[in-house]
Amino acid sequence: MKIESLKIRNYKVFRNVEIRDIPNLAVFLGKNGTGKSTFFDIFGFLHDCLNSNVRTALMKRGGYKEVVSREQTGDIEFAVQFRPADGEPLITYEISIGLDETGRAVVKKETLRLRRGQKGSPWKVLDFSMGEGIAAKGKLSSYEDVSLATRERQKLDSPDILAIKG
Repeated sequence: MKIESLKIRNYKVFRNVEIRDIPNLAVFLGKNGTGKSTFFDIFGFLHDCLNSNVRTALMKRGGYKEVVSREQTGDIEFAVQFRPADGEPLITYEISIGLDETGRAVVKKETLRLRRGQKGSPWKVLDFSMGEGIAAKGKLSSYEDVSLATRERQKLDSPDILAIKG
């Protein structure tokens, strides 16, 4: 897998950062407290969200208020653009994590889009909000099958679970 770009919003020291054209090998240098470890924790955080749920991943890091950027409004947001392998279509995964009206951490928005060719708009493989949304139905054996796929409405057991797990 090759990550091509990463957008980070309101995650600890990263208030609004975009990293593009990420090479196969990158070295991150900086003074203490500038976000080097936090940058790599983003991947750990997303991994923990996948293995359990958003609330558990946040609690592992001290809770929502410890993770969201200080003195900022808005949700924690990530957008990752990647290719599974050279020559394969660009995939965009976006997630927005915030608090519901009761103060519980939830996935406010989650989308996975696949570019089907060089032109045209990406196809939404999944589009969820607060634990409900649409997802591609069935198994796709190749990227060409995406244009033949259908979507169906689905509801997750809880709004703090990632739809991509399904």
